[in-house]
Amino acid sequence: MELGREMFERGLPSVEEVRERIDGVRPRVHRLALRFQYLTAGRRSEVCGKWWFPAENVSLEEWVG
Repeated sequence: MELGREMFERGLPSVEEVRERIDGVRPRVHRLALRFQYLTAGRRSEVCGKWWFPAENVSLEEWVG
């Protein structure tokens, strides 16, 4: 809960900060998914849900940071 309070007190990150954090994500497929989600203001399910990717070899992972 401390992270939420810290983010609230600090305010929203700038566009540059968000893009820098997204550009630091590895592997590339995760970075591209985050870019798409940020640019379209999409939900996680819209980016990597079962209706988005037609391939059967998509692995879904969660990460912090």
